[in-house]
Amino acid sequence: MNKKYVILIVVGFFLLVTIITNPSVQKHREEVKKVLKSFVDKRVGKSNDDNSKTAEEMSNLFAGLFIDKMIESSVSSDNYLFFSLTKITKDDKSKTIGIGVLGNVFLSKDINELKDY
Repeated sequence: MNKKYVILIVVGFFLLVTIITNPSVQKHREEVKKVLKSFVDKRVGKSNDDNSKTAEEMSNLFAGLFIDKMIESSVSSDNYLFFSLTKITKDDKSKTIGIGVLGNVFLSKDINELKDY
């Protein structure tokens, strides 16, 4: 088989794999949710006091509900067939904060700006 055809087959196979494994909008939202929940966990802090633990659990519950609603309404993804972009929208302004490829979502380093969003 000609070397040119082998290269075309390999490239075609790779493109097919990227199309099939392009992450869904739900995967993008899950990744953003993980980052925001870890931020909330760090801000709430950990304590050994029983009253503090109860307050921490309540805080995490309400923060989790708020994060879920916020993510559902403001995080989306643009699908470009071979890859997708994670976007967050606020006040009709959209910002790209990540990329999805091969079943994974990679968020940018400035994801910490979301706490101000």
